[in-house]
Amino acid sequence: MYCSKEMSNCYRIILGLFKTFGCITLKCFSLNSKSDST
Repeated sequence: MYCSKEMSNCYRIILGLFKTFGCITLKCFSLNSKSDST
């Protein structure tokens, strides 16, 4: 299967952004639930 470097680079960038956003969301969520339970 042919895959251009530009495509893989875009995919890697998008995946990195998604991972970063997910980590931030998880941190915010855990912080919120902690303050809620206290």
